[in-house]
Amino acid sequence: MTTGFVYVIESPTPFDLLNGRTAAQLLCEELEVAGIGHGYQVAADKEMLEIVLRLRIATECKRRAIPATLVLSMYAESRGLRLTSGELVSWDELRGMLLAVRYAQPIGALVCFVHGRGGELTDGFVPGW
Repeated sequence: MTTGFVYVIESPTPFDLLNGRTAAQLLCEELEVAGIGHGYQVAADKEMLEIVLRLRIATECKRRAIPATLVLSMYAESRGLRLTSGELVSWDELRGMLLAVRYAQPIGALVCFVHGRGGELTDGFVPGW
């Protein structure tokens, strides 16, 4: 019986893309070795991130009916997330995108950040969204 699923969403810097460095793909390889179900998505701009979170992952969460873990591998700063395109997704905008995933399953979702500046991310980010 599957007890969860990990969705890895990455927005690498343009130079990481140029040099073929995608940290989240390494995470996916480790999840594969461990036998943990997972999916990988790239979100280079705000529109892509919205499609990934509001449509693809929320729909998958409803279909699978199992708890989800979201791993966001992208640069985080005090005002929000910086995407490959250079666009900034504010924390409020991200919250709105994540609500679709939260409401797609009965117990919500666990969100993990791979890149960022530590404690700054928790300022004003309320558990339970």
